[in-house]
Amino acid sequence: MIGAIPNPTKKVTIDFPLNKVKEGILNLPKMFKKYRLEKQNPMFNQYTLDGSEFLSLGVYIDFNLTSVTDNRTDVAIEVRRKLGAFDNWVEVQNANEHIQKIMDGLSKILTSPNGQVEQVKESSNWLKVLGWIIGISILVGIFS
Repeated sequence: MIGAIPNPTKKVTIDFPLNKVKEGILNLPKMFKKYRLEKQNPMFNQYTLDGSEFLSLGVYIDFNLTSVTDNRTDVAIEVRRKLGAFDNWVEVQNANEHIQKIMDGLSKILTSPNGQVEQVKESSNWLKVLGWIIGISILVGIFS
């Protein structure tokens, strides 16, 4: 594929034990409807979420966890296409939004009392598209 862009990645070290971070990752699908656990390998601390996208087959979000100390964990996240590779900036921007959403969700899960998870109300992309179509139709009607 000509012009393929490397998979977006992020690596952070957080001040939580490895087991708590694992629990947090497993709770992300409870928080966001658009993600589901695709596969896990607890022995090697690897987890993959399946993420849905509008007008796309979606992405896989890979987590690799490494314990630094008893209370610190390295979290490496990589977003990859389900089919093909990233080849334009819009796809990379969407992948970076997945990373940001995952990081925010994981932060909320890890800092919540008793690990309680609330489902986030996500606005659907099709509603945004419908809004744009209606808005453009109104403007075309006004200026016609």
